[in-house]
Amino acid sequence: MASVILLAFLVMLESFIGIEMVNTPPTKKWHKWFYRISFFALGLMAIALTCLQYKGEEEKSKQTYDNFANVISNEAAIRQSVDESKTNIQLTVGFPAFEIFCNGSLITNGSVIRLNTQREIAMEIYNVGEVTAENTSISFSAKINTTNLIADGWNWQPAGLETIKDGKIVIHDYDLNQWLWKADISIESKSQFFHVAELRISTNEPSFFGWTIIRIYADRSKQQDFNVFLISEK
Repeated sequence: MASVILLAFLVMLESFIGIEMVNTPPTKKWHKWFYRISFFALGLMAIALTCLQYKGEEEKSKQTYDNFANVISNEAAIRQSVDESKTNIQLTVGFPAFEIFCNGSLITNGSVIRLNTQREIAMEIYNVGEVTAENTSISFSAKINTTNLIADGWNWQPAGLETIKDGKIVIHDYDLNQWLWKADISIESKSQFFHVAELRISTNEPSFFGWTIIRIYADRSKQQDFNVFLISEK
């Protein structure tokens, strides 16, 4: 606020000097140079103040952005315990169960993933269950335009999420686009990591940050849902 007031004062001062030059034109050489130097100095000060103000606003925006990301990260610790409980139930009864890694990091419900400069979403899955997983599938849902997500090996699904209420299928979240990937072979229990077809956010999308839903399921397994906050900077 102080910088804005000072900048306004400099503009008024320059205007006053300009009016004074019109009303009382300089007659001596040193008068002319005085006015020139005054205008030049005031102009430099105005530019410097504008730069400082811009830098301050940029740092403030970055701090707000980081604080928001930290809040999301703190939520992950709370949601993780619930997610682990669901997985432990699957393990005890002998169903396939999965861990998903995104860009090398294990994701949990509420994870925050910062994408690299290539905006790649590279997922790997690991079957931590006691039995082989058949027909393993992953769905990826996000508020991304279909033309702004490069999804080779994935099949686009109609927008919106389907749930069952009172025995009827209800579609909601129509702004969520979905893509579906399916493994072409069985995934053995505790054998090796299985690479999922890569996703990449196009540069047509200036920046992206928001919640995405990653679901994984297979024959005889419970569906596992992960709400993941993706951050893709310019």
